[in-house]
Amino acid sequence: MSGVAALVVAALRAEVAPLVRRLDGRRRGAAGGVRWVRGLVGGRSVVVAWTGDGAACAGRGLEVLLGRFRPARLVIAGVAGALSPELAAGSLIAARRVYDRDRPAPDPDAGLVAAAGRCGVRPGVVLSSPDVAVTADDKAQLWRRLAQPPAAAVDLETAAFAGVAAAQGVPYLALRAISDTAAESLPLDFNRLRDRRGRVSRVAVIARTLRRPSLVPALFALQRRVSRCAEHLAAAVEAVLRETT
Repeated sequence: MSGVAALVVAALRAEVAPLVRRLDGRRRGAAGGVRWVRGLVGGRSVVVAWTGDGAACAGRGLEVLLGRFRPARLVIAGVAGALSPELAAGSLIAARRVYDRDRPAPDPDAGLVAAAGRCGVRPGVVLSSPDVAVTADDKAQLWRRLAQPPAAAVDLETAAFAGVAAAQGVPYLALRAISDTAAESLPLDFNRLRDRRGRVSRVAVIARTLRRPSLVPALFALQRRVSRCAEHLAAAVEAVLRETT
């Protein structure tokens, strides 16, 4: 087992690709279906990894990573949908509370949340849902179930990552960038395009798009948003790592 100052984990490579480019002395690796890049941030050893989307891939992937690396801290990074209306596309939140459906998940580390705040990231609430929140109505219902907290977002994986981190005694921070606002619906029902492991199938997305070419502009616009969110996340993660390592 190799000790590192921090492990940064996301579901998808696209969510951390700009952060990977910021690493000095990059070295790539893979095991158990999980890919990572090891490098330096401010002279400290950091591993950036992606597990695949969905709670099952997230949990198993983080177990693989923690079996190989022993990080002093874990940073969960990725995009999310807004539940509260005030969150604009591209904005960032640091989870101060995480919910797994209707149940509280293990809390993020208060010191890391405070460090994110010093780096300009707003504290908020993240709800992990088993299903993609596709429509504005889906998001409104989830927000009401949370009693309408400010700065609330929804994703698939944060609670799964949090559970594994807590079970292994690793303090964690969850940073989420808003890819779609509370008032927006996604261009596709991605729940219908997931495989047995809960991952959105790229093949299924392409096939659906070929049948409905009118979806192309909206899907490209969403992809551009995710790319911008990833750039914001890279800057925030780097700032937090420099603040805490």
